[in-house]
Amino acid sequence: MPRHATTATLLVLAAVLAAGCAKPHPANLFQLVPPAAPAGAPPAKTPAGVSRIEVGVPAFEVDSPYDAARIVYRPEKDGSELAFLPDRWITPLSKSLAVFVGEDLGLVAGGFAIVGPPGGRPLDVTLAGRLMALEIAGTANGPVARCRLRLTLRRPSGETAWTDLVENEVPAASRETSDLVAAMQAAITGGLDKVRPAIVGTLLAIAQAKSRD
Repeated sequence: MPRHATTATLLVLAAVLAAGCAKPHPANLFQLVPPAAPAGAPPAKTPAGVSRIEVGVPAFEVDSPYDAARIVYRPEKDGSELAFLPDRWITPLSKSLAVFVGEDLGLVAGGFAIVGPPGGRPLDVTLAGRLMALEIAGTANGPVARCRLRLTLRRPSGETAWTDLVENEVPAASRETSDLVAAMQAAITGGLDKVRPAIVGTLLAIAQAKSRD
């Protein structure tokens, strides 16, 4: 099974019904699920003679309207009209997307340690992100998931070591929200695949420089 085909986790609000407060169309909650490592894949190792570095991944910036809890839908692919699905994100995209990207890159980042949000201790580099679009767009051939994300590697001094715009789109298997979210995840992972060599190369250069210090 392709790594990007991870099934989205669906958390149904059964508690609403159990409490006797049933609604005609209760919203379902969805979560971005980081891709799992392929079965039998060996763990990544730091190249010989190169220092291991730690990469902090703080919460991402998220442009409006994608900072809302509801999933954004654009009825026409190139239109300006926006709508929202009734279903929602269980965790703000600023946090869940940072975890998703950090764990996705950590699977094959050559042994570099993806340590998650900075915890106050000095880190070798920070991976910052700005989500500019994560939505479902309607097309004549069915819904398409679109992702537009700016990623930036920054040194402790604030200097930019690398930056690029990640863009990708993936058709959804159906109009079911679970399939729409799965397509969003595939769009993110496919976009990361495009810049993965550049990110790993930049991290390797930083690690090599650290080894010489």
